[in-house]
Amino acid sequence: MAGKLDALTCGDGHAELRFDKNNPIETDRARRAVMALLKTGCILFVDIGGKLERVVGFDATHDCYLITDVPEVTDNAQDSNEPQATNPPKPDAVDTKPKKGRKTRKVPAQDVDATAVPMRAGG
Repeated sequence: MAGKLDALTCGDGHAELRFDKNNPIETDRARRAVMALLKTGCILFVDIGGKLERVVGFDATHDCYLITDVPEVTDNAQDSNEPQATNPPKPDAVDTKPKKGRKTRKVPAQDVDATAVPMRAGG
């Protein structure tokens, strides 16, 4: 099985890249694309068993997405009267390293499908 990366870009339209062991050139293109997307502030999601998980980093030597387990949001937190931050962080300020105390797991890129969402998507 070859993992797929879907990315919608303004300049190129819909780009689909694959992590395929049998095609090292395509795998290298996908590897460079993932690193560039994360560096520019794109949000990547991987589909693991029908559940979307956010990618926090990428291990280029092993072609693995880094996924951090995050605590579940409770209904009480959503109903609070606390103001929520509406401004997304600037791409330079985004830290792709996992927070202390959170377990990070590696997911091989060839085993999952990923979707890239640019910071300026939707509007």
